[in-house]
Amino acid sequence: MTRPQRVLVSGACGFIGTELCRQLADDDRTVLRLVRRAPRDETEFRWSPDEGTIDQAAIDAADAVITLS
Repeated sequence: MTRPQRVLVSGACGFIGTELCRQLADDDRTVLRLVRRAPRDETEFRWSPDEGTIDQAAIDAADAVITLS
């Protein structure tokens, strides 16, 4: 059995991102979110566009990346 595809999304909390993440989850994909606040669970990863930093674990965990921000 293969694991679900893991999709990393920036802008996941916006109008389009919210619906996109719902559809990805409905299609049995694991949604990983980039957030600018402290992560709340293991599916969220911190990034700071202003500082140019990102949690490398987010990139390492993803099979695909969608950027809406």
